[in-house]
Amino acid sequence: MYSYKNAWDEVKKRSYREKGSTKAVGTILGGEKTGKIQWKDDFVALHPELEDFTAQRMEDGSIVFSPIDTDKQITVKDALSAKKYAAGATWVFDQMIAGTPLAEALNRVFGARNVNKKILSLAYFLNINENNAMSRYEGFAEKHRLPWQKQLTPSAITRIFQNITSDKIDRFITLLNELTMKRDEKLKSCKYWALDSTSISTHSVKLAKSAYGHNKDGDMLPQINVLMVVNQLTGEPVYYRTYSGNIPDICTVKHLLQEQARIKLDGNAVFVADKGYSSIKNINRFCQNKVSFLMNLKTSFTMCRNLFKDIQADLLDPAAYDDEIDCHAMTVETVWSYPVNYRTNFKGHKTA
Repeated sequence: MYSYKNAWDEVKKRSYREKGSTKAVGTILGGEKTGKIQWKDDFVALHPELEDFTAQRMEDGSIVFSPIDTDKQITVKDALSAKKYAAGATWVFDQMIAGTPLAEALNRVFGARNVNKKILSLAYFLNINENNAMSRYEGFAEKHRLPWQKQLTPSAITRIFQNITSDKIDRFITLLNELTMKRDEKLKSCKYWALDSTSISTHSVKLAKSAYGHNKDGDMLPQINVLMVVNQLTGEPVYYRTYSGNIPDICTVKHLLQEQARIKLDGNAVFVADKGYSSIKNINRFCQNKVSFLMNLKTSFTMCRNLFKDIQADLLDPAAYDDEIDCHAMTVETVWSYPVNYRTNFKGHKTA
């Protein structure tokens, strides 16, 4: 199967085929002049809607397109010759997400051309398969029941990942949070969000965000850092973003706070972070944005050393022991000065 471009000859008043425009776009299976067409990957990349249809070349030269119905009920004859798939683990995942805000948000943002089902199939693979290199997906899909049962080639998987743009991620996160809050009234009283990141090691040399940094798995490989904010009550992510592997955790807070209002994150929630995010600048940023936070500070901070020195005796007193958290604890009020605006030197005060 070939495609070509026509041009108009003004002198001869007729069309002609442009030289060098002929290009192979597919093959008729079976080697005959009629039959099912298998399109080339680069042609499907230009026309992704072809993935949803089977194409048949008829005797008169026409091409008949038939939509692929993945929900179609099979006949008894088909059932007798049906393939067997491992379905236990994927069935569990189906039940976990059925009717959830996650499933609805995926469908509304990525529902065109069944991209949501394809994303779920890839997610199932990444969670189930011991070796989750994407090159192994085709073999996995041949043996497992998946939301999108049709086989995905490496080029098709690449197009799916390219379809997950920053704009769609923002729309997905915003919609997911809105639907989640509507679903459960309890979440409106849950004001604690865990802020943390992880590093994903990679052998790839072509990923733009791949860089050497502090690898949390101890691998001597370049990595991509992923920052996540997770709801304390449900464990569901309310925000995530990827960063270059050489960007430390402490530098990601600035971007998170800048995006908080844009993607409509709850401004009343309390961010809980470990000492990897503690710095004077980050404390200032939380205060400047009027965002509550609970942070594990480094004891090297002068403020921390002075506070410990002042309350050490009282902290070790048996009366300061808290049974609920199984440790000694005290609350101390202090005054914190910070710039009210990044662009001015005017100072404000915050009692913490």
